[in-house]
Amino acid sequence: MKHGATAMAFVPVGQATTAAFRIRGGVINPQAAENAFTGGSPDPINLIPPEERFFVGGANTIRGYGENELGTRFLYENGEPVPDPRNPLRNAPPVRIGGRLLFLMNAELRRRLVGPLGVEIFFDAGNVWTRSTDIKVRNILSLADGAGYNDMRYTVGAGLRFATPIGPVRLDYGYKLRVARHDQADPTSRLDGNLHFSVGQAF
Repeated sequence: MKHGATAMAFVPVGQATTAAFRIRGGVINPQAAENAFTGGSPDPINLIPPEERFFVGGANTIRGYGENELGTRFLYENGEPVPDPRNPLRNAPPVRIGGRLLFLMNAELRRRLVGPLGVEIFFDAGNVWTRSTDIKVRNILSLADGAGYNDMRYTVGAGLRFATPIGPVRLDYGYKLRVARHDQADPTSRLDGNLHFSVGQAF
């Protein structure tokens, strides 16, 4: 069973500026999954269909990363990427692992400029984890060196808004505060950030 909770707050800062905040958390039936197998069992994440697992990254979660990138990863053995069985000279494609635990935090400062045009600056943070033991204080607070699969991811950025009858059209650029570790590369690990085009607020 999937459980989740979201808290949001919107605080006016002058006539044309609003501060917006969101915290979101989620967990997928961890006790039942962990108790379903005994010793030598497969990873409990395999009990959950990939489409039901948590993923983050993209225009509405953590800008600067590709859509659902966090939770999608390359497989490694002894610190080296697993070869693609179809072409042993190449690394295997990324695999949708996903997570059973989710934490997401967003902060935005939105300002209306002229007519329908507006701007914003933002800070996004979060990740997904396959098991509770993967979450450690050093993974959450560290901003040093490269980011591994279990490290909290942080991005900052800015964007333009154009108000329309169906909601604002957004163009955001998110910049990663840490790039991925070489031995735990993200699918877009060569990129320092991402440009996102979408309709509607991020939250």
